[in-house]
This record gives sequence, structure tokens and C-alpha cells, in this order.
Amino acid sequence: MKDIFTQYAAYNLWANAQFADVIGGITPSYIDKEIESSFPSIRSTINHIRSAEYIWLNRLQGNLLTEWPQYDPKKSTKDLAAAWLNGSQQLAFHIEKLIDADFELEYEYKDMKGNAHTDKLSDILMHLFNHSGFHRGQLVTLFRQSGIGSIPRTDYIVYARANK
Repeated sequence: MKDIFTQYAAYNLWANAQFADVIGGITPSYIDKEIESSFPSIRSTINHIRSAEYIWLNRLQGNLLTEWPQYDPKKSTKDLAAAWLNGSQQLAFHIEKLIDADFELEYEYKDMKGNAHTDKLSDILMHLFNHSGFHRGQLVTLFRQSGIGSIPRTDYIVYARANK
């Protein structure tokens, strides 16, 4: 099971990096343009993905977070991209250190509303990677609606072919 989740973590990092390469060069007028979606801009969608990965990693490390991590909206797009990739890299490092049996372990944690939950690590990671992929899909739409022509292809098969 470790091999599968290590691969998912590597893919997640790669896919996030494809977007990070593009957003590093996007001007604030594009990245902060308000567009109707789950989140009102490219920056806020990226920050949501970054924050969710950070929150879940902290939960897996036994840290209790009671608020969504804030990101300074005045920071450059390059800083945002770097913070996003750093979090994805930390998540991949964490998964790499685990053994197969760890993926069956139950984790107790509280959500941001204070509700207690217990979930298997494998379920948490499947949720996390699907969550990130869902919002990366929204980024494609946000890019198109903003007139950004450099839309990265982040399909898993593209990753697999590039990493044979």
C-alpha cells in the first residue's frame, strides 16, 4: 500500500508543480481576478489547496489546528507557488517515511469546527489527493476564464509517461 500512496504523493507534487510553474509568472490582475467558483480567484483556490494539504499533514503529525492557515495576499505569486510546493513536498516526505502497516492505522483528530473524527490513514490520503485534484480542475476553468493560455496538463497518465 505504501507504494501506491508514495506514487500518489509524487503525482500530487508534480501536478501542483505544473501549476506553480505557471502561476509564478501570472500578474496579480489575473491571479486575483474575481470569478465565480468555489473560491473567488486563482490565488484563493491555490491557497485553499495549499492550506488543506498543510492542515492534513499537521493532523497526521498529531498537531491540532483550530483555524485555517492564513496566507498573506500581498506576497508575490512566486512566493505563493513556493509555499504550495513546499507543503506538497513535506506531505510526500511524510508518506515516504511510513511503512505499509501505517496506512491501516486510525487517526483521531478534530475538524475546524471542533468535531471529533477517527479515520484510517489510507482514507484520509485518498480524500486529500482527490480534494487537491478536484480543485486543480477548477484552476483549469479559472485559467480559461481569466484568459491565461498556459494551462498545464496534469492528467495522471501524462505524469506516468513522463516518469517511466
